[in-house]
Amino acid sequence: MVVDISQNLPIYINAIQFECQIGPSCARQIYAATSSIFVVQSINSTNQKIIEFETQNTQNIFFEKTIPLYGYQLMNPPATAFSVQTNILYATVSKEISKKETGYSILSFRAGMPSINSLYYVADISKPVAAQTFTVLTSSIDKGFDYVIGFRDTTTYSYFIPRVPTL
Repeated sequence: MVVDISQNLPIYINAIQFECQIGPSCARQIYAATSSIFVVQSINSTNQKIIEFETQNTQNIFFEKTIPLYGYQLMNPPATAFSVQTNILYATVSKEISKKETGYSILSFRAGMPSINSLYYVADISKPVAAQTFTVLTSSIDKGFDYVIGFRDTTTYSYFIPRVPTL
């Protein structure tokens, strides 16, 4: 359900249908960008999606696109973070390099772009980060990077991801 909370009382605007109910076999995260909503959904290892809904007209919210993952797998549960300042979604993913080796990366997706241009940066990382500890910090001092931070066990991992210039 999508509601407008800008007034004193929430006002029902629209509803978005999902493929599954949140539970042990379905994980979902939702982020509101400036003019869209990202839904990161993982039902199992073969049914993983990042979906974007258009919200410029709040009275008419509609499915815009499914963002391609280019052979990467979302972590289970998904380890994602969103920067409100830059409208960029970050997702920790894995990809099988060989039968014995798996590689990990952080994919950066821009909101409001055509599917082919949504993915703009891939940062390889040494180990996956835990979903509940993955976050992004945007610095007003250095406007060229977002600081993506994650934790695994007792180690903190931080990555500097370059931002795309605002068009």
